[in-house]
Amino acid sequence: MTENDQWGKIISKETANQDFGPAVFSISVTSEQMKSFASKTSFLLMFKIIDNRLFILGDDRKPIYPEGEVPPQETVFKVFSKDKIRELLDTGGDTNNFVELRADTLTITNSDKTLEFGSMCPPWCTA
Repeated sequence: MTENDQWGKIISKETANQDFGPAVFSISVTSEQMKSFASKTSFLLMFKIIDNRLFILGDDRKPIYPEGEVPPQETVFKVFSKDKIRELLDTGGDTNNFVELRADTLTITNSDKTLEFGSMCPPWCTA
């Protein structure tokens, strides 16, 4: 993966609401937690909400959160580059982030910035 391989795009929260609908469910994650998760992987963070619980994987689907819990291999996760996560934290500037379900998509919002347009794993699971 190179610095040009950025999975995800930051848009305004207002645009996310218009294009993908309002969040119907969200889980709060502090920016410090998000930075900690990012420190455990080289390139990617993958997110999925299963039964109202947040699961986060790193490169090669390595479980990051919750520790030691491995979802089934066929479970599809939303993939964002670690750099885009950092950019969201920097540009949003809030201490809280919300991993959200919106109709048919998963987004991450910090203040008035929303991260969307990630990839899906499978099929794209490696950097």
